[in-house]
Parts: sequence; structure tokens; C-alpha cells
Amino acid sequence: MLVLFINPFKKIKLQSFSSIYIYFFVATYFIYLFFLSFFLVDRGVSFYLGVSTILMPAIELGFFCAFGLVLWHLRAGLVGLASFLLVLLLPFIASGIYIAQGFSAYISGHYISLIALENVAESEYITKPIVIVLVWMAILVWICFAFLAFYFKKNETKKTISKKLMACLAAISILFILLTNIRSRAQDPIQIDLDMVPVTALTRNIILLKGYDESEKNYEERISQLMNGPWSKIYDFKREFPFSKDHVYKSALPFPVTGPNIKNPNVIIFFMEGLSSRFLGSYKSDISHLTPHLDTFAKQAMVVDNYFNHTAPSFRGVKGQLASGYPRIDINEPGEWSEPNSPRNLPRLLQLHSQTIPEILLEYGYTTDFVAGIAEHDNFNNMLRRLGFQRVYNSETLSQLVSGQPLEPSSGTTAATDADVSTALIQFLKQKEQSPDSPPFFLSTYNIGTHVFLDMDKKGIPYGDGKNQVLNRIHNFDFHMGRFLDYFLSSHLTKNTVLILTTDHATFPEPPVVKILNKPGYKPYFIDQIPLIIYDKRYDLPSNFDARFRTSVDLAPTVLHLLSMNAVKNSFIGHSLFETPPIEYVGLGSAPPDFFHITQSGV
Repeated sequence: MLVLFINPFKKIKLQSFSSIYIYFFVATYFIYLFFLSFFLVDRGVSFYLGVSTILMPAIELGFFCAFGLVLWHLRAGLVGLASFLLVLLLPFIASGIYIAQGFSAYISGHYISLIALENVAESEYITKPIVIVLVWMAILVWICFAFLAFYFKKNETKKTISKKLMACLAAISILFILLTNIRSRAQDPIQIDLDMVPVTALTRNIILLKGYDESEKNYEERISQLMNGPWSKIYDFKREFPFSKDHVYKSALPFPVTGPNIKNPNVIIFFMEGLSSRFLGSYKSDISHLTPHLDTFAKQAMVVDNYFNHTAPSFRGVKGQLASGYPRIDINEPGEWSEPNSPRNLPRLLQLHSQTIPEILLEYGYTTDFVAGIAEHDNFNNMLRRLGFQRVYNSETLSQLVSGQPLEPSSGTTAATDADVSTALIQFLKQKEQSPDSPPFFLSTYNIGTHVFLDMDKKGIPYGDGKNQVLNRIHNFDFHMGRFLDYFLSSHLTKNTVLILTTDHATFPEPPVVKILNKPGYKPYFIDQIPLIIYDKRYDLPSNFDARFRTSVDLAPTVLHLLSMNAVKNSFIGHSLFETPPIEYVGLGSAPPDFFHITQSGV
């Protein structure tokens, strides 16, 4: 398609810089088409051959090319220096974005999303050798391009801008502006999806992300309108907790007490990284022997069915479940844990409180610990401390529980391996067993080995022939999780400890995941059914419990319901799974910028 816009330049001699400039963008476009046709159309449902993926990128690159050619004709004088630098930058920016978007599409099935931009600090999980190769190749090509530009700047006679060039730039600009402002409707014969145009898509997401960083004035105005508007009749926004309640649940547990009468049992919540229930045999997965240890444990516990994650990714997932809410702030946004004293922070946001499980249990005399294994510099640790955990074990301090020696990081990341996390948990339990008179403990934990894009560790346990990295990392995690579960079940802690296995969020639908799960009923969303397995010997729990399409926003009140802690001041949005929710309850999933409705028909 781009050839259509090259026609005005067909008489330009090949040895001119203009011709080199044109053919650079032509080459970029045809490399993109080749990659799209042979690699991307099978990587995700978003990629197809159509107007948005063929015509729109041609217009986009055509605009960059024509704009650069105009600047090339303005390269002399003081203004010319800026023009010349832009001439060099335009192809570098355009081709760089196309490479980045292509790589993102290949590994994730999507171009760089808003969530990816929020979590750019976690880029270590996708930094593979091929990334370094591509970056250096792009830099070398651009260096050669820059040398040619300097050569022709010195030796090529400066010409005035032709009418054809200006007409071409004007036509492409108008066409590009028109197409980027079209909003297609479902019934339209031609669909324009701007999220499938590499440079435009990334620019839109960056603008959207920056829009989240609202000015304090606008935020104050919105909060003032909210507090004085119709919602003020339902919620008292001037109270310390805007959604304040003085109770957690209204009805008794539906399970008979058959075990020891322990008032404040220990509590362990394991947030398995990104693991949908579709992979577990206890949830009727057809992937044979993928999670044998988790499945064996599930037979001795209660498996909760039809239960979905209410938000993503990990920051929102962990906080959202411990606080029973929908956190606005993620890893790279200014606020709360990352920049508590920053002038960019929103003062009113910090004045609003949310109650959490660890904060409540602290009031009941519990100790609160979180074993994360994440590097100390990661804001995840800061968030955990603000949630009420007295002690957070990161990848540097985790060695205190393992060997006292520095630990080898997991799969090229800076986080601890699943093997070391499992060993640390076992050592933690041993210490608690040796101090039977110590206060009850609340232990929460999180692993990194099942994170999207990772393969198992070098010394990991592969699944089958070891060719599928998704199955490898889940199977390896299950093996090490089995060591922890075996120790727990053989210890005296089973009598006075509630153990809950769940996840921070569903498995991200990267291409190999979609390929594995591509069966009737599965949709490649970041909101999906997730595991919730509850072990509590104090009650006669059924082997299965139907959550009736409820979400993980209900985890906090459910845990407190199990602990019979009702007279607690809280601001939970969720409700215990063990009682009927209010009539206004809606199954809602949030994976910014998208929202999902969860019903009996699915997501």
C-alpha cells in the first residue's frame, strides 16, 4: 500500500538521500507485513489481515516518511539543525516502535498494553537474549543510516520543497488524521481498530497512562462533587472509611464444627502467581498429571468452584484481595507505596483508608509476615508493608530462612526461585512449631516461578518433554509446592492452622497459554476462573463449594468469616462467599483499561 504514496518520487535518482529515506520506510513496512502474515496471525485473536493491520500502518509510515522528506529539504541554517536531527530520529522512532510492538505481539499475543506500560519495571521477565540482539541490530542499522544522512547533507545539493511532496504530505496527513479519529461501530462494514496500528496504539496508551496522573485540583473537584452528590446518601465519605461497616458478615457459617475449638487459629494464604484453575486437576483440567501435589492436597480440603479474579495484575490482585477493593494505583503510578511523600501524590487519596486482613489480625494479637522473595528495590515490598505486614521477606532477606547464603535468582529475574520460597516456608513453619506458646501467626506468600513469559528454573522439574514453557513452570511450581504441603500436613500445625491456596490473578493469555486452553468456554481474558482451596480442620467442610460466579473481591470477608471475626470496622466492598450477597452485588472484573462482567454465562 505504501507504494501508492511513493509514486510522486518515482523520478528521484537512487543515489539521493530522499530515495534512501523512502526505501527505508518501504522496507520497514514490508518487513512488518511479512512478520504479521507469517508470525503474528497465529499468536492472538487480535491479529488478522484487514484494513487496520494493512492499510493503517501503511498510512502511518507514509506520514513519517513524507514528514521526514519535508524536514530534509529544510536542513540548512539554524532551523535546519533541528530539522536534520528530526530527519534522523523519525525512522529510528518508527522502526524502534515497530520492533518493540512486534516483539510484544509475538510473546504476549498483544501489542504493548496499558498494563504492560504500568509494569515496565517488571521488564526483566521478558528480557531474553533475542531482545538484546534486536536492539543492537536496530542501533547498527540506524548508525549506518545516520552516516548516509551526514554524507548526503554535505554532498547533496539543497533543493526547494516540490509541490508534489507537499501535496503528498498534506494528503497523507489528512487521511491519517481522519482514520485515527474514526470510531467504528459493530455494524459498520469496515472496522477501524487503532489498537492494531503500532505507533498510534503505543501513543494512545502512553497518553492514557499519563491521564491517570490527574492534577490535584481536578482530583479535589471530583472528590468534592462525589462527596456532595447523590452517592453521599448511600456512603458517608467524610468518615475515616468511606464504605465503613461495623460488621463483616450477617449470618453464621453453614459448616458444622467438628474439630478443635480454637479461637484464633494460625492463617496461611498462598498467592500463587498467575494461575487459572483450568490448569489444576482438582478443577477437572484435562492436562494429565500437571499438578499432582496440588491435586492430592485438594482432596483433603474444600475446592471452591466458579470463582473468578476481580482485578489484575499482581499489585492490584494482592492488595485488592487483602483489602476487598479495586485498587486504582499499580506499580509505576505515583501514589501510596511508591511515592508517599511526593508532591505529585494525591493528598485526598492518602486520607482515604482501606482495612486489610493483616491490619485486622494485628489487632487480634497475630504476628503478620509475608514471604515474597522479590528484590528489595521492588515497590511490591513497600506495598506489603503499607498493608500491615510487620515483616516482609524479600530476595535479600529470604536467605535468613533458607541457608544464610545469597540465593540464586529465578530464571534470569532478581526474585527467589520457587524451590527457595518453598524451603523458606518450611523453615518458617519449623520455627513456629518450636515455639508453641508464641502468638498466632498470619503468613502470606507469593511465588514468581509461574509468572508470564518465564520458563522453569535451570534446575527445575520439566513437564513431559520440556518443550512447553508454560507447562514446565506450572509443573515445577507444583513439585516444590508439594514439598511445602507435605511438611505442613505432617506437622502439628494442621490442628490449629487455616491454609488457603489461591492466586493473585488469572493466567495471562499469552499465545502458548491460549493454545493450551483453546477449548469451548475459554476466552483469552485476564479475568478467568481461579483456584480457591481451603483447608480448615475445625469444620466439616464439603469437598466442593459453589461460589456462584463470585470474585476474589470477596476473599477478605470470607477469611474473617472463617475466623469468626465479625465485629470489625472495615471498608470491604466484597461479601463472604458463605452467605448470600446483597441484591446489588455485581460480578465485576477490572484489568485496566478494560472491565468485565461475570455471570453464569461466563466472562
